[in-house]
Amino acid sequence: MRSNRCAALLAAVLLAGAGCAPGDHGDPSNAPGEAPGQAGATMSDAAFDKVKLDTFEESAGTPKAGDDFEGILIAMPSKLPAGSLERIPLCGVWSFNNKVLGQFPIVEDSLVFLARNVQTHETATGHFRMHEDPARASDMTTSDDAPPPPASHDDELISDEDITARGYFNFNLARVWKVPERPGKWRVHLVLHDVQSNEVEFEVVK
Repeated sequence: MRSNRCAALLAAVLLAGAGCAPGDHGDPSNAPGEAPGQAGATMSDAAFDKVKLDTFEESAGTPKAGDDFEGILIAMPSKLPAGSLERIPLCGVWSFNNKVLGQFPIVEDSLVFLARNVQTHETATGHFRMHEDPARASDMTTSDDAPPPPASHDDELISDEDITARGYFNFNLARVWKVPERPGKWRVHLVLHDVQSNEVEFEVVK
């Protein structure tokens, strides 16, 4: 009788332990939308159909970025029909401090894309340049302009690295790159000088 009770108690302990095992809750490193190769993986491809391309605002295709995010984050549809490659959404968000922005007055004009075919290893690169060259300081100053106010003591305590700005873009990759109209997988990322975005993968299908 005692052996039966011990066996039942042991089985209950083992079952409780199995219920608390980490594997039952899923591997957090494989959580949806956090795969290193595809930002915004939880978005459906249909979400990109609603995006107005070559605009600079948050959209249905914008990947999620935390409040303290700094860098470039991009997202694309996972599949694109070979017969509809005149529209290839590439959506993203950037966030940089003023020190970095001082080097790139218009971030979107400085972004360079790099694409590589997974099977054939052929590559493509280019930039999106949408804006006109920024106005020079001399063009923006007139004799009627008042001199800037002196910096307050509080301003001196705030450095350029403490101030960040954020922007959005919804590029049409097809505008700057004619993707071969044949089945294949491509990996794309953006570069801003020495800053690289995450890498996304899209597949051209029949």
